[in-house]
Amino acid sequence: MRIIVGSRVFLKDQFKDEDELERVVQSHYDSIFGDEAIYVPKKSLETSGGVGTVPEAIVIDLSAEKWYIIEMEKR
Repeated sequence: MRIIVGSRVFLKDQFKDEDELERVVQSHYDSIFGDEAIYVPKKSLETSGGVGTVPEAIVIDLSAEKWYIIEMEKR
């Protein structure tokens, strides 16, 4: 299956594990999130109350002035 959104092309694929999926996303983040996106790999986040998590990535979209926490799961 191929999905085309504007000039972006997305392909459906199977990944052997989350690490493989994470590597593919990190290698092609600009195609997935856009040319003005900044991809920050695994970073520990913690609230002022001490609750923390380690998402796969954080993406900062400069053109939309938004940021996203990325969590990847293989099904």
